Amino acid sequence: MGRTETELGVLDTVAWVALEGAFEALVAGGLPCGAAISDATGQVVARGRNHSYDPVTGGDVLEGTPLAHAELNALARVPTSRDLSGDTLWSTQQPCVMCTSAIEFCGVGHTRYLAADPAFIATDEARAGVINDPTRDHPELTVWAILANALFLQPSIARGDTSRLDRNRANEPETVAAARSVAAVLPIKSLPHLIGMLASDLEVLAHERLNRMGLTKP
Repeated sequence: MGRTETELGVLDTVAWVALEGAFEALVAGGLPCGAAISDATGQVVARGRNHSYDPVTGGDVLEGTPLAHAELNALARVPTSRDLSGDTLWSTQQPCVMCTSAIEFCGVGHTRYLAADPAFIATDEARAGVINDPTRDHPELTVWAILANALFLQPSIARGDTSRLDRNRANEPETVAAARSVAAVLPIKSLPHLIGMLASDLEVLAHERLNRMGLTKP
């Protein structure tokens, strides 16, 4: 399986491709969530990003609709004839119940994600399903979870969505602090450039979150 090296350390290359999709969505003015599908060797076979909220360009069949989640856009790029049972779908946030159903229906063998969805934190929305924080089982993802959700929260910051930000600040203060740091340096040309500027801050916040949650990074 491939690994991508950055100033924050290494990350599964397929997860990195998903994170790049989230950054692309942010640049496009949409909701920063990305997904990618890989085969058993780690080769990326499809990728997608959220297209529900950024300006419609005609370049994506689902864009501008409530179906245009990152996972569905990735699945829409897989031919019907492909056997997905040996493949892995990586997303930047936990797939919602709609995407989870689609992933299961299409027969994807494995699903992984970087972070719980900050849109559903401290809510009882049925669309969330059962919220599972992947960093509890994989503490090494903590810094990436913070970065992924810091990107995700940028539209909330831009439109002054205080309810979402307040819920996240109460439950994930490190993520909101990271989101504010990201907002302060935007616009920025690339995800590696962003990481280069904020790596030390993100590492400190990850350490604080690990301590708060009683987790030990391997």
